[in-house]
Amino acid sequence: GGSAIMLRTTKKAFKRKGNRYCVKDCGGSTKTKIPKYLTESIIPTFHFQTGLPQLPVPDLNKTIDRYIQAATPFCDPKQLAETIVLANDFKETKGAKYQELLLKQNSKNQHTSYISEMWYDMYLKARDPLVLNYNPFIQLNPCENPDYNTQVNKATTMILSSLRLLFSLQIENLEPEMFHTKRGIPTWAQKCIKYLSPKLSWGVAALVYKSYPLDMIQYGRLFASTRVPKIDKDELRSTSNSRHIAVMNGGFLYKLVVIEEDGSIRDHNDIATEINSIIKSKKIAQPGEAVGVLTTSERNSWATAREQLSGTALRDVEEALFVLCLDDTSTSDKSEQTHQFLHGGGRNRWFDKSFSLIIDPKGNAAINFEHAWGDGVAVLRYANDVYKDSQTMPLPEINDSDVIQPTLIDFKLSEEMKNNIKKQEQILDEKISTLNISATMLKQGFGSAYLKSKKLGPDATFQCILQMAIYKMFHESKSTYESASTAGFKHGRTECIRPVSIKSAGAARMFDNEDATPEQQLNSLKESVNAHNKLKNEALMGNGIDRHLFALQNMADPNNMHKFFSDPLYSKVTESFLSTSTLQSPAIGGGGFGPTHPEGFGVGYSIRKDEIGIVVTTYRPKEDLEQFLECVKKSIQQIEDLFHNNKLN
Repeated sequence: GGSAIMLRTTKKAFKRKGNRYCVKDCGGSTKTKIPKYLTESIIPTFHFQTGLPQLPVPDLNKTIDRYIQAATPFCDPKQLAETIVLANDFKETKGAKYQELLLKQNSKNQHTSYISEMWYDMYLKARDPLVLNYNPFIQLNPCENPDYNTQVNKATTMILSSLRLLFSLQIENLEPEMFHTKRGIPTWAQKCIKYLSPKLSWGVAALVYKSYPLDMIQYGRLFASTRVPKIDKDELRSTSNSRHIAVMNGGFLYKLVVIEEDGSIRDHNDIATEINSIIKSKKIAQPGEAVGVLTTSERNSWATAREQLSGTALRDVEEALFVLCLDDTSTSDKSEQTHQFLHGGGRNRWFDKSFSLIIDPKGNAAINFEHAWGDGVAVLRYANDVYKDSQTMPLPEINDSDVIQPTLIDFKLSEEMKNNIKKQEQILDEKISTLNISATMLKQGFGSAYLKSKKLGPDATFQCILQMAIYKMFHESKSTYESASTAGFKHGRTECIRPVSIKSAGAARMFDNEDATPEQQLNSLKESVNAHNKLKNEALMGNGIDRHLFALQNMADPNNMHKFFSDPLYSKVTESFLSTSTLQSPAIGGGGFGPTHPEGFGVGYSIRKDEIGIVVTTYRPKEDLEQFLECVKKSIQQIEDLFHNNKLN
């Protein structure tokens, strides 16, 4: 069709010149022109979408069995016996009824997953502030060429690559998201697959080439999308044909047009000049002027305040493709950077947008994203593609003296609204003052290469290390959450791996027991790793316990709930004292999120070849944070010593 012709023309018309894309105009002079599309995928972006398998509703008997296994490390035999009676009664009475309702509902909605709508509702009905409670961040690695690591250059090149990704998405020219367990799909097979039905295409990709297409429904909310606060339940809102981004600097917002009226990318030197003009204006919001702080409020109070703000100004922010936050300060301290990218003091942020790209004066960059619309699959793809592509973009050539007058988004704040903002600034500052963060690299030489050489799965081993650390600190197991993606299924979201198992609790005790032999410790470690891998595989296939029990609870009459859900042990098993998540990618330097439990820890980690990076957040005193990290390091040392001092395999 037309797009294929356009792509062929694009390919012929442009040639690379150093890191410049050039095209000759009629006068013979050379000017920079940016090709519009990021990729030229053979298979259309959303080709597999309707052919994905439906997320299975787990078997109720198996879920209850798994629940009892998960509960065992948290109770004594008497409590366990009582829980077994309660769980079996639930399974045979109300649980069976809820399961039947869930299965019926699921069979009527084969276009989606049983968890999708109620998961959106769970996020959108939550009234806690987004900052620290929901929005995570991922930090990007510096570019290889230092010229790309200045604030203006990084912002400009990432905007260009973001637009190329957006345009590729719009014409379905972006490669479908896939999980390849082998080499991928050869080109000749891709050319055949694009003519097959979605279901047959999925079968060929998954069964023949072991390449599993992933759900891409969330990509529709990546750009020009926002969460809108409403009383009791927020809304997700998207805009088509948006041509601008919102730029934040000094707590003020600016409208920056990045797409011309004819749909082409605006001249990158003009984009860079306008960004530079914003930074050079050095306009800093006084207390009560930084409107973005309102997005850190409790959701009902933000919904009320939003009604009193200028509709035009709100539209300029909410309909923007994304928010670019240009910060005024930078730090090389990793823990301070985590504070900056997680909350940034709230003045120069708009937490409701699908994502914000944050860049500091030294070119350190991160993505902070709202969680209701997506789970990080689309954001990670965005980060990977844009990080890589932006380093091939032409660097802007601008004169520092050139100025393009920026367009301020004027909220015309009343005195009452300024007082509202001041109050929220105080609330946020108090909350932030209680948050302790440590971002650090653990032992050099202890990473995936070392663990694989000992025939230990890196992720499962690190989860066991966390359990060992918790046991050393508290002398008991604490409920733990590790997220797993169910994006292999239609409208899949996440499932929870519950790393505390009978085996991991056993290993934690064994490594805290001075009388244990090295052989006993090694066996307990291997058993813990094997148990974790089993739980992880079950979760990836949609067979965890959390989402199923959450759905069954949703089916229940809130005024006539089975005692199973009010059992103190149920909340002990399903809370997340230790909330953990991991990301590995050449583009990503790390990531983090706030603790989900008032007494607990949030742990973002990335396992690299020769080291493990960890970001820990907590509202506990700083001494507790330091003690927890010491226990993690001690547990790592124990495993190293186990192999070093004993000839064990």
